[in-house]
Amino acid sequence: MGLGLTSRELLGLYRTMLRIRLFEEALESLIHRMVLPGFFHLSIGQEAVAAGVCLALRREDYVVSTHRCHGHCIAKGAPLRSVMAELLGRRDGCCRGKGGSMHLSCMEVGFVGGNGIVGANVPIATGIAYAIKYLGLGRVVVSFFGDGAVNTGAFHEGMNMASLWRLPVVFVCENNEYAISTHVSRSTSVREIAVRARAYDMPGVVVDGMNAVDVYRAAREAVERARGGGGPTLIEARGCRMVGSYVGDVQEYRPREEVEECRKRDPIPRMEELLVSEGVIDKEGLKRIREEVEGEVRDAVDYALKSPFPRPEEALSNFMPEPPDLPYVNSPEEVGGDVREMSYREALNYTLREEMGRDPRIFLVGEDIGYHGGDFGVTKGLIHEFGEWRVRDTPISESGIIGVALGSSMLGLKPIAEIMFMDFIGVCMDQLMNQVAKLRYMYGGQVRTSLIVRTAYGAGIQAAAQHSQSLEALFTHIPGFRVVMPSTPFDARGLLKTAIRDENPVIFLEHKLLYDVKGPVPVTDYYVPLGRAAVRREGEDVTVVATGLMVYKALKAAERLKEEGVSVEVIDPRTLNPLDREAIVASAEKTGRLVIVQEAWPKCSFASEVIAIVAEELGGRLKGVARVTSLEVPTPFSPPMEEYVLPSEGRITVAVKELTRS
Repeated sequence: MGLGLTSRELLGLYRTMLRIRLFEEALESLIHRMVLPGFFHLSIGQEAVAAGVCLALRREDYVVSTHRCHGHCIAKGAPLRSVMAELLGRRDGCCRGKGGSMHLSCMEVGFVGGNGIVGANVPIATGIAYAIKYLGLGRVVVSFFGDGAVNTGAFHEGMNMASLWRLPVVFVCENNEYAISTHVSRSTSVREIAVRARAYDMPGVVVDGMNAVDVYRAAREAVERARGGGGPTLIEARGCRMVGSYVGDVQEYRPREEVEECRKRDPIPRMEELLVSEGVIDKEGLKRIREEVEGEVRDAVDYALKSPFPRPEEALSNFMPEPPDLPYVNSPEEVGGDVREMSYREALNYTLREEMGRDPRIFLVGEDIGYHGGDFGVTKGLIHEFGEWRVRDTPISESGIIGVALGSSMLGLKPIAEIMFMDFIGVCMDQLMNQVAKLRYMYGGQVRTSLIVRTAYGAGIQAAAQHSQSLEALFTHIPGFRVVMPSTPFDARGLLKTAIRDENPVIFLEHKLLYDVKGPVPVTDYYVPLGRAAVRREGEDVTVVATGLMVYKALKAAERLKEEGVSVEVIDPRTLNPLDREAIVASAEKTGRLVIVQEAWPKCSFASEVIAIVAEELGGRLKGVARVTSLEVPTPFSPPMEEYVLPSEGRITVAVKELTRS
């Protein structure tokens, strides 16, 4: 017919829109009856966008969504029963009750998930598209977002990377003109959001978001372009919400006439009129479809209400997989075979080359890691061996880097992302803290978040305040990360090999002053366990727990103290999460005294955690505790001042002496 769709497709559009509308109206009723927990963002009035776009997709294609995700999830084909059960917090929910309204996921139909952080899904979609192209899957991913998202950095970083690498992704902006209460005219510098596509050399298309047929046509063209290798498209679907931003929003910020005008544009009656006028169906047929959908929704509500709540202890499931079961070793002597003297840098480079040769799923992503080899030379030469798709130089876009790593890991790749300096972690903290650390859990274990983030930390090279920080406490505080901090070349190689086989996200911390440190490194396969400390020196009088570069300062202090008759035991945790609590507590119990040495600042730090653990386990049996840390100021540039604020061998010695006098 003249509309370019078959009767079946037109009826499919209508049924999907109606399913979304009646489902959300049932939700609204349950909310007012105080049956539903939490708070909800409904998409009443926006159904045409979800239905039109998803009709253009195949089942195996992917969708990432926003906090207003019910419609997208349903349009992609998720069962109403499991969606409703999730919204009621029940065990039979699609995320087992862990996600709720803003974090729906149904991977069986390609609905990756909703997201409570505005704009965050854009670089994740770019990462999924990267994996699609990398693996040659011939699929497409759609990223839905609202007009508020187009002013976030994540939006621009994801768009730029997607266009730069011609990835199979379609960006769909649902422009309902309000980001909560802020009108688009007061937040966005351009009248037409689609015009921003020009900056990224991709098509930008404006469609009537209240007309499902128009949306479908635009989406079909964009999807075909993406699937055929033509790269991304930005679709701006202009429409309006017929309800508030959230249930209970009285919309004082919207003129009453505007809301009334919006209701006149309701996409469902418009679709009904079209179907009848085109002779696709009569009014009796429409009535039958409505009755069928009403029955589906009633069934979903009944099913969800009968579904049991999860047991409280199920809160601990679908979180962090156990470490891999490997033949672990703790020292070069246990490995045998060919042992070479390598620097820390060389050990990492050798291991990356070896592992990339073994596993084609592994790729590296970061700034200047290709032809430059990274600021510290760890990835030098790898691009010549493995090519640009496996050693991917990126723009200066930290959020984009982590989004690409996360999205690609969901499709089975094993990305190793490099953030040049740990200080830059703050730029991509949302992608790490709210995405990488949480998606597997809040989606009920349906997605994989197996990736590694390598970054250089620490001071001592006169790089001043913004290139010298030790921020490991940020990651030990956030549930969901392995945190690895090797101090020797042997451990750097063995822990990296273990991290690659771990299914959890791993923050892999490398001190800048350790890259040139040399030591014995077996070239055969070996694995250093996560969560097992190394006793670097045995002693009887004082336990010193030291991390990273501080291990060497602690060992030097121990040598000096030995001459004065003080026996110091030095414990290197090697991994901060999981942490070898038993080894630390056992040593502290043996010596009765504990000193923690870290380069980071003292408050709310790893040192604080170690003290808390030992206090909980040993209580009053400990004779004394001390911390040796950086002073509580940003790292200064001038060498004498930098040296003054950092922990030193002398300060460690003084701290130990003061404890042994007690």
